[in-house]
Amino acid sequence: MSDRRYPSPSHNFVPEYQQSGIPFVKTQTALIGTAVRFDFDTVTRWLQIHVDGHDDNAPVRLFFNEDTAAANSAVDGNTKLFSTATGNFFEFHTGDVLPRLEVKCKSVWIAISGKDSAPVSVFAGLTSINALDFPDQTTENGFSGV
Repeated sequence: MSDRRYPSPSHNFVPEYQQSGIPFVKTQTALIGTAVRFDFDTVTRWLQIHVDGHDDNAPVRLFFNEDTAAANSAVDGNTKLFSTATGNFFEFHTGDVLPRLEVKCKSVWIAISGKDSAPVSVFAGLTSINALDFPDQTTENGFSGV
């Protein structure tokens, strides 16, 4: 039941971010030059990402929308590289374990560079806010920098 007296949680509902998140863990293989997508059924409270690659210290990029992820891939011979189409990403390197990122989102895209594929692991704390109730993180929806 949801009405004015008993509102359902939204992404602006602070108590959802004051408690521990429901655990989410998933590992997928990322192919060089193609962003791998992770979708969450509910909005995240935080994320932690690890990429274990064969190319030590190869660049990895984290994106929050599909258009930006697609715009950042390029091919140079047998090696996939990143283009410099946009700076709307977070870059780290294979082998790094990122600290917990306090972000709310419903999807992330992760792309790797180098010569090999690599396993990408995402560990997240989820809220009970339905992802369908969270807007897509695009500039058209008022999100800048994505």
